[in-house]
This record gives sequence, structure tokens and C-alpha cells, in this order.
Amino acid sequence: GSANALGVVGQDLDANLRRQLGLGDGEGVGIARVDGDAAAEAGIRPGDVVLQVGRTKVGSVAALDRELRGVKAGQTVMLLVRSRAGGSRFVAVTPEQ
Repeated sequence: GSANALGVVGQDLDANLRRQLGLGDGEGVGIARVDGDAAAEAGIRPGDVVLQVGRTKVGSVAALDRELRGVKAGQTVMLLVRSRAGGSRFVAVTPEQ
């Protein structure tokens, strides 16, 4: 996948993984890689699942990238992230120049 402003590389979840995480069909995008310092510092890790970008639910890499494409350096974006440990939280990420 292409890196976006946040430097997070998504991966589509399969039905099995969604079931394990208690997600419905078409919910959530896995994080395959975190290349961006801002995302890493915000505590986003590979294996986490992004459920929303701002108020928009995302369920595929394409949707995640589409939502993040408009994010500019210095602009804070809120991600609803479910960690591998369980539990969802909003994370504020501000990409740097």
C-alpha cells in the first residue's frame, strides 16, 4: 500500500480476523506498517485496527487512504483505533512536514 500523510500502511482484514475482533463485515482496516513518526509516537502499532478517521468509518485500505489523502502536515487527524490488546480509543495524530 502507499504511505499517506500519516505514514501508516493499511491491510484489509479478512472475515476471520474481523470475527476474532468482534467487528462486523466491512468494519476496520488493519495496520500493516507504521512509517510515520507522528503515528508511531501516538502509539499506533502494526496489528492495530483503524475503525474511523474522524467521524468516517473505514473498512478497507482504499477507504483509509482516501480519508488520509487530504491530511496535510500540521493538521491533526483523529483515528479511532482498536489495539491488539482490545479496547478502542481515539488517537490524535499530527503529521509533520
